[in-house]
Amino acid sequence: MIRRFALLLVPLATASCGDGGKPPKTPSPAASGDAAAGAVPSNPGCDLNGKVPFTPEMIKQDNLLDEEIRQLQFYASGAFTLRREFTEQVHDTARHKLVVKDGTTYEEIQVPCLTPGLVATFGPGPSRHIFVTFEANSGGIDFFAYPSRNAGAFSVFPPPEARDASNAVVFEGNRYTVEGDAALLIEREQLASVQNKKRVLSGLKADAPPPPPAK
Repeated sequence: MIRRFALLLVPLATASCGDGGKPPKTPSPAASGDAAAGAVPSNPGCDLNGKVPFTPEMIKQDNLLDEEIRQLQFYASGAFTLRREFTEQVHDTARHKLVVKDGTTYEEIQVPCLTPGLVATFGPGPSRHIFVTFEANSGGIDFFAYPSRNAGAFSVFPPPEARDASNAVVFEGNRYTVEGDAALLIEREQLASVQNKKRVLSGLKADAPPPPPAK
């Protein structure tokens, strides 16, 4: 028999990114089409249209600052579950789900496909490690970027060479195994809005008429 206690994730508010009236930059190759989104893990019925994988190359090419990255709305490309064995020492499960399998009770935390999240902090080297939270007043999950995996996008679970002996990730100070996989996605239009906010100087030539005096 399986006992279930539902966990409802509270979507985080989307940060506003106005266009600022500045000339747009050329979109980065990482945001060039839906084909890139098709290279990341997803689930049947999960519509990734208009969303692209978020990669270190995107950060570099678009010169994204930490504060600009914090303004972006991220989405999990696929569903994944964090699981650990439930023991007498585990008490705080009101927001989680308990599942009994073969006589053993497990605590599960589910993150559905396209769950929205925001970047909270950056690990050593932002191009390789960011910390994303998917629920208000909750812990976050580390996402790592490796060129050979999930189109190079930041992903919830590092590849085998980067895992520890328990194949675990840390959430709210506890270690969980992971079932499923997901990469971080952003909307192309949102990235364009951030790009448009950047001021681009047009340049000034020696033979050009002198600019009007500043007021």
